[in-house]
Amino acid sequence: MRRRPLPVVALIAATLAALPAVTVVPAGGRPAPTAAPAPTAGTPVRQIADDLDLTIVVPALQDAFGDRFGGFWIDPRSGGDVLHVGVVGATPDDAAAVGRVTGGHPGVVTDPVELGYDELLAAQDEVARSLAGTTDNVAVTADVATSSVVVQPAADNLAEVAEVVPAARAAARRGVTAERAKAPTDTGTVGDTRGGAAPPAPDPATAVVVEPDPTISITPAVDRLGWRVYEAGLLATTASSYRRTACTSGFTFYHARWGYYGSTAGHCNPMPSFFGLGHRWIGGMAANKYYGVTRVVADVSMVSLTANRVGISATIRSNPSTMVDARYANSQLGVGLRLCFDGVASDTGNCGTVVRANEWLCCDSSGHWFLFTCINYPSASGDSGAPVYQRKTNGRSVAAGMVSSSVVINGQRLTCFTTVQNIENQTNTRIVLR
Repeated sequence: MRRRPLPVVALIAATLAALPAVTVVPAGGRPAPTAAPAPTAGTPVRQIADDLDLTIVVPALQDAFGDRFGGFWIDPRSGGDVLHVGVVGATPDDAAAVGRVTGGHPGVVTDPVELGYDELLAAQDEVARSLAGTTDNVAVTADVATSSVVVQPAADNLAEVAEVVPAARAAARRGVTAERAKAPTDTGTVGDTRGGAAPPAPDPATAVVVEPDPTISITPAVDRLGWRVYEAGLLATTASSYRRTACTSGFTFYHARWGYYGSTAGHCNPMPSFFGLGHRWIGGMAANKYYGVTRVVADVSMVSLTANRVGISATIRSNPSTMVDARYANSQLGVGLRLCFDGVASDTGNCGTVVRANEWLCCDSSGHWFLFTCINYPSASGDSGAPVYQRKTNGRSVAAGMVSSSVVINGQRLTCFTTVQNIENQTNTRIVLR
């Protein structure tokens, strides 16, 4: 079983008055979310993640249901968000357990799903690996809402799509089988409340859905011709022997042995390159997880702030500036969550909702695969490395990741980013929080 990223500190305190009971909704997909009002720069739109801290709620749900936890997604409605919690074979007892974890919030419903969250990610990863030799653009998405792995090849005809189906289904079966074999079944603290013998596990191959999408394209959000220098602290300039690029500075990270590091997107320039902030050159890049890597889990490069005697901060220079005091783990980034990013090209307050979470996308012009989460707001050249975050109503923020690429899927232009957890895992660091 995949290890959960954070220990459960505590359940949500029962700070709300008595609220209506949490319900179970039928399986079979979800309706398209109602359009939410567009956020105004500097003014966060209140969302369910303000009422329920996902950095606490999600680990608590994982602990409660174990392998039966099927993930979550948010339907961002103007009249109030709805948080959907997936549980394998959900029953009214499971819905009551979800209600206890979430303090009886009226905007929470429990959905029955067929595959657990860890199983779904294992299927997605194996399907992506099975397509690793392709040079065509493709998206491989673990769709929590429908408990399926959606494969979208950039194919021009149905014959090409049909060729993908058998390999993808076999790969999904391999991935889930390997995941189930890792450890004895963990039913969580709630246990299996379905009554009687558990129904036979569904064949993971049936979870694969293949849909052609000939419009997929991935463009790194870097300005290789050079961007007009901004005086704000978010401008990150990189220079190698053959080019200079303008990107955006990302979060600060800490390594237990080597100290503090500044960051930007890895594709901005290879090593050895110089890294500058505004008009000031800081020093040479100390790490890069894009160049020389085929499957990019973390599109990041770093410069040592400790070695170059540069002060550190957990502040995002926005309008107004905001202090980062928490970060989202991958399992806490679900479809429907509202996030913003601040890039030197797009400036501040660029907000949208997560429409694709923790998925594999292929390929950019250099043939790289990416593990991305995406929001439905476009980025511009120069925004690479920009901090992606949720601004809370108290003025603080929760870090989510750093901008990597502008991606067009099905005619919609998205901003896709590398998550904080993936950066931490790939660089053996931890984000600096207040």
